[in-house]
Amino acid sequence: MRVLKLDKKHHFLQVQVNVAEDLWYLSLIIEKGDIVSGKSERKVKLDNGEVFKKPFFPSIAVERIEYTPSQLRLLGKVVSEHDDVPKGSFHTLDVSLHDVVKITKEHLSQFVLVKLEESQVVAVPVLLVAFDRDEVGFGLLKSSGVEFLDSFSGEVEKKQFKVAVRNDFYALLVARMVEYDARFSPSLIVLASPAFFKDDVLSLLQRDVPVLAKKVVTVGCNQAGAAGVQEVVKRDELKRLLEKYRVVEESSLVDEVFAEVGKQGKVAYGLDLVESAALAGAVRVVVVAEQLVMDAREDGWYHRLDAVLRAVADSGGHVVIVGNHDAGKRLLGLTGIAALLRYRLE
Repeated sequence: MRVLKLDKKHHFLQVQVNVAEDLWYLSLIIEKGDIVSGKSERKVKLDNGEVFKKPFFPSIAVERIEYTPSQLRLLGKVVSEHDDVPKGSFHTLDVSLHDVVKITKEHLSQFVLVKLEESQVVAVPVLLVAFDRDEVGFGLLKSSGVEFLDSFSGEVEKKQFKVAVRNDFYALLVARMVEYDARFSPSLIVLASPAFFKDDVLSLLQRDVPVLAKKVVTVGCNQAGAAGVQEVVKRDELKRLLEKYRVVEESSLVDEVFAEVGKQGKVAYGLDLVESAALAGAVRVVVVAEQLVMDAREDGWYHRLDAVLRAVADSGGHVVIVGNHDAGKRLLGLTGIAALLRYRLE
């Protein structure tokens, strides 16, 4: 999801839907009572009886949210002025791929900020390397989008029935990867190529730079260079890979929580204890089950949970919302919220 505007002071954001998963994130971000503006259509009947659809841009106060993988439907009352659409009348705003929506909230919660960050694909850099036998392109995937870094070409030895990659081309490619790893500290390095080239480079890394090789995953692509980098970003394979990486990261934190609980270490769980730790500035990381957030919204005590998450963020702690996978279910069994602490509380 592309964030076009974010005004924390006035609780306002404007976003564009880039992939289908963004509709799911919007279904979590948008709440009842939010004012949402976007493009819609209304039917207009001409004097000759012909009916056509005329675009307009209403703002509605959301009363109901209906999510499907291909569309998000927001139902509510119109709060803006339009010809032939009375203010206060009910209207449905359909949000689909590539749509831009503006959202004004009474309160921009910490949960919304975390989900907004997650929706931008990845919060830490991922190095993308797209290459074939004689061309390579490098890109850096960040929360704000893709930054193209560089590209270069090499020479190949051409033999009958076979094309072999020159060793110096691979050596230059690996050297540049080492340079970018030192400069940007990516959490993940994606090697993308047609055919077997990615496997050859990975073998070279495992032999010569094993520390770097541990960060590497391989995917297929049809192009190299700058075009290849753009191709990799759009592949569903990369999105699934990053989602899996995020689940692993969340699961690792939940495992750490249970390990600390087992040895009565630097941990607090349950809203009361986590709240006390947050107000004391003692929280390093707080993990919250996504289902707990949904329950808090439904049961009317979300304001207290949000205040705890904000206190953690304000003191330099990290807020992690754990999805509805196995780790999230385990966390729910431990009250749904836990904190890894900077020091043990008495």
